[in-house]
Amino acid sequence: MISLDMSRERIEPEMSGLRLGILFWLAVVGLFVMTNVVIEMASGAAVLNGELRGTDSYTRLLRVTRLYETGDWFDHLIPRSNAPYGEILHWTRPADLVYLAGALALEPIFGFDRALFLWGICVGPLLHVAMVMALVWAVAPVFDQERRFLLVLALISQIAIWPHGLVGRTDHHMLIFLVFAAALGGTWRILLGPARPAVAVAAGAAAGFGLWLSVEFLMVVAVLFAALSLSWIRTGGALTSRNLAHALGLTAVVALAVLVERPPADWWVEEHDRISVVHLLVGLLAVGFWGGLTALTRAGRAGQTAPQRLLLCGLGAAAAGGVMLLVFPKFFAGPEVDFDPGLKVIFLDAVNETQPLLPTNLRDSGWLLIYLGSALFAVPCVLLRLWQKRDDEVWRFWLVIALGLLAYIPLAVAMRRFTAFPAILMAIVIADLLASLLARVRDESVMRRMLVLAVAVPVIVFAPVAVGGFLLSAGQARIAAQAQGSRSCRIEPLIAELNRPDGLGAAPLTVLAMINFGPRLMYDTPHRVITTPYPRNPDGQLDAFHIYKATDLEAARRMVEERRIDLIVTCVNRPMYGGLSQSEDTLDSRLRRGEVPAWLSPVAISDEASREIGIFRVRSGG
Repeated sequence: MISLDMSRERIEPEMSGLRLGILFWLAVVGLFVMTNVVIEMASGAAVLNGELRGTDSYTRLLRVTRLYETGDWFDHLIPRSNAPYGEILHWTRPADLVYLAGALALEPIFGFDRALFLWGICVGPLLHVAMVMALVWAVAPVFDQERRFLLVLALISQIAIWPHGLVGRTDHHMLIFLVFAAALGGTWRILLGPARPAVAVAAGAAAGFGLWLSVEFLMVVAVLFAALSLSWIRTGGALTSRNLAHALGLTAVVALAVLVERPPADWWVEEHDRISVVHLLVGLLAVGFWGGLTALTRAGRAGQTAPQRLLLCGLGAAAAGGVMLLVFPKFFAGPEVDFDPGLKVIFLDAVNETQPLLPTNLRDSGWLLIYLGSALFAVPCVLLRLWQKRDDEVWRFWLVIALGLLAYIPLAVAMRRFTAFPAILMAIVIADLLASLLARVRDESVMRRMLVLAVAVPVIVFAPVAVGGFLLSAGQARIAAQAQGSRSCRIEPLIAELNRPDGLGAAPLTVLAMINFGPRLMYDTPHRVITTPYPRNPDGQLDAFHIYKATDLEAARRMVEERRIDLIVTCVNRPMYGGLSQSEDTLDSRLRRGEVPAWLSPVAISDEASREIGIFRVRSGG
């Protein structure tokens, strides 16, 4: 009876903790669902009307549908893009499988197309919650329960993460962030304790899978490599073999990705914007480096002191860099090394996520604070933690975060698409800061503790977002006042006209329209398009630009004929590629003024649509 009572005493606290954990995660899921509903209602219930968020969402579902229809794993062609040639994206298959698997499970109930849409709009929020759970798991070696709870609160305030996890966002970014959290957690377990070799291999495999999803994960890999190397330089010991296991896990997954993602004839093709043999060499060099060091240290021939280890790492990094430079000299120019420089002003400068965060006006200052304002608290705090924990093993935990912020904050300022990575890291620091403040008043009165909470949480967690939102609103109001009288150019009226069964929707046509319209026109209409907002469609983007901006109408006609374009779309109240050419003699300017060349004829459209767009049919024979 005594032993039974003792076991019961042990079980009851465990069950209580389990219930608390279940309730906590149910609350997290409920909060994320409610937030998505509020955002959806505020945006006009777009998803409920069959719309998705962002151009990538439509392209992702087009890719998955084509894979379902053809069953050809290696066929990445989108035939209705870049007409009449088709377009091959740099995206990879793992995210496609996430959407395909859910659609196949729901297909018996809804049919494939409807199932894919319904599953697709739910994946973002599900992955968002999964990422939060993964990050809470990742910090468990260092964070107590209170800090892990506060981490969820801090994550909610990171606006840079939210757009990727909203209902209707069907892209691969939130999956990347989930893998990022898993890779962090695995790396911390290598650095902070006697991790089994399998844990180190799994951590490396997570980093390799991130590379498979997107080669932009190279920066994450570089940060993890740097943290593992610096920790080994400082302490040596068992980290040598753990780092080797990490490199083996990464290399194994990258090798699998190259074998699975590409047909055998393409295994040795060099590509920098998509997983390839280039990235396999990165892993092989890491395996060679740590394998050699493991052999040397076990033999007692090297790595016995910190200066020795520093010298070895320096020589190894130089040798690996030299091999990469010799074999793949374009590697150090980044994944976009083959990007057509002629596209900069018509693609990079026109896409929101590729814009810098350097503030030049009130609105830009607002975006900077919204996305990276937490750095005002996070950077000083992480530096303080590095100093305070310099003689503790936990120093390695903060080293990873510091290196991540050092790499990603400048990168995010240069291009806002990278803002979610530092946001995830800053949330960890903010949670620790809040917990430290609460600990200071733990023995104080309830009133004082509540006062600290009432001040600290709004200031530390939400103040950057609130101030940034105020500046953003003020800046947008000023821009709106300056642009008073201008009207929008929405895609919905165009889709309605292109789908009329007794008109333009009677047969597939090739449509020249705004660059961001391409993916949705392919998804919501039967037609072909010329241009899409992706770097592997330079010909379509350049041809569209040169046609709209042509002052030689005969040259424009020849390009239109070569592309077999049937319809040219204009925006009534705004120029295509506005600001790049002020000439009043361009084809776009002429069409908006009603000066239609002989080889085009206006298409009769509804009065509502004609307030925003113009559609012109190419006359056969010119």
